[in-house]
Amino acid sequence: MSKYVSKITEFALDKLKVIWVVALWLVINLVLYIWKFKQYRQKGAYEVMGYCVRFAKGAAKTLKLNMALIVLTMCRRTLTKLRE
Repeated sequence: MSKYVSKITEFALDKLKVIWVVALWLVINLVLYIWKFKQYRQKGAYEVMGYCVRFAKGAAKTLKLNMALIVLTMCRRTLTKLRE
């Protein structure tokens, strides 16, 4: 058992930056989704469509963020700055 724990610990220490970035990305997506989900409680569309509009708007907001991140990596100057 300790052999597996030491391997997992070693892997986590080697990939600490990657784990941190992925965790940050997940937290940002979750916060953005919850914010938009709660925001549509006060809109008139909620009374007509119920929870469907809240789920759709929350998912759309996170999708917009992720698409912006993808487009950002396609910029030549951004890639040059990241490589430096």
